[in-house]
Amino acid sequence: MALLVTVVFFLPLLFLLVALLRGPWKHPSHLPPGPRPWPMVGNLVHLFILQRQLRRPPHAVLAAVAQTHGPLVHLRLGARTLVVASSPSAASAVLRVSDRELSGRYVPATFRIPFYSDRSLAWAAQCDGRWKWLRALCKGEIFSTRSLEALAAAREGKAREMVEFLRGRLGEEVRVGELAFQTVFNMLGNMLFSRDVLAAGTEMEEMKGVMSRGLELGMTPNVEDLYPGVFGGLDLQGLRREARKHVEKLYGVWDGVIGERRKEMEGGERREAKEDFLKLLVESGCDDLQLKALFLVSPTTTCP
Repeated sequence: MALLVTVVFFLPLLFLLVALLRGPWKHPSHLPPGPRPWPMVGNLVHLFILQRQLRRPPHAVLAAVAQTHGPLVHLRLGARTLVVASSPSAASAVLRVSDRELSGRYVPATFRIPFYSDRSLAWAAQCDGRWKWLRALCKGEIFSTRSLEALAAAREGKAREMVEFLRGRLGEEVRVGELAFQTVFNMLGNMLFSRDVLAAGTEMEEMKGVMSRGLELGMTPNVEDLYPGVFGGLDLQGLRREARKHVEKLYGVWDGVIGERRKEMEGGERREAKEDFLKLLVESGCDDLQLKALFLVSPTTTCP
């Protein structure tokens, strides 16, 4: 029995050690300069020590590394390669000149959720024809100058409602963060669905908590990202399981809105349905999972 326990305990460690030692730890000549990586952990120790010394956020730590090694820096995070462009000219070379060569899309392990990541614009593993079509649709119908100008009245209306609410609470305590969250969320709701989505109260507080926690999960380092392929998607930290629960909660918000709009568009009500982004997507043949994956991006990028 003791032998079995020993084998079960040490075999995964042995497998991990072999996999890491076989990794490309040598500094390839075609990569930019950078601090020499340590075996297995790469430059994680360097960054940790530097952050403790500077007591500044990660982007400031990377800027400090760039002061030593130049505007383009190569770092090794575990078994992954990171290239940092810290100057305007280097960033322009990455984003404009060499965008096709450097546009490889990596999906973080936390968000590899089957019903979400394969339909998401942000975390799609493949930039195929459908992804390009959805991106063009969003760009033309939501973020274009014409669309923003057409929806200016709706945004101004939500801002006016917030001002009137504050005026009515003169001299009272107001939770400004939650009020701003509700206002921005309903601005997006009117842009996408032509209606408010959240009302003040317990539902709004719960939704704000779900989105805030979702952003925290996205920023939490995941060991699977540092050593891809080693752990076989075991989700050792439980980040993907928790992220899935939060995505399902957010999807529940869209279920009622999408279901209501589909009923409006059935039969004779099709002509009377509101002209908005949701109607355009439904008429384009998007299924409910695709719709919810698209709508999930907007509010999470505005959560205070």
